[in-house]
Amino acid sequence: LNNKWKIIGISNLNQILTALGEIKQAKIRKQNKHIQQKLEKSLKLSSIQKSSGISKWGVGEGVIIKASFENTSAKDIQEFHTVVDFIETKTGNILKSVSISDKDTLASGESVEKSWPMTINPLLATERKIYALPKQELELKVRPTKIIFIDGSVMKLIKE
Repeated sequence: LNNKWKIIGISNLNQILTALGEIKQAKIRKQNKHIQQKLEKSLKLSSIQKSSGISKWGVGEGVIIKASFENTSAKDIQEFHTVVDFIETKTGNILKSVSISDKDTLASGESVEKSWPMTINPLLATERKIYALPKQELELKVRPTKIIFIDGSVMKLIKE
């Protein structure tokens, strides 16, 4: 047939596609590790705390995430996005990850303190733990995921 190959089947196609997917994911994770370090150098977390109370609608339990950030980059930040992981210190398990963002300009070298409300779902045991655990038993880890600078440049993680 004109000296051309014709593939009629690949018996281990699933394995090949799985291996290719794993290679791609590993490459993205490696790139994101470097980007994450740059994001954390540009937007430093000064402090973070959780307070529990009534939700913002006055019904049910809620949590307020209060954090202080410092812009340690040479450029003003127009907007930033982060993920807050609620980690039970005893087990090391992530109980919940919450996305927070801020669209107020943060000048280079300046700091800002902000609060974000979060409603607790009483049907989920992990969320009840977030509400009930004292601060010494709950770690809040912040991971910046995207920074938009005032000059229009963007630094963000690659989606997996």
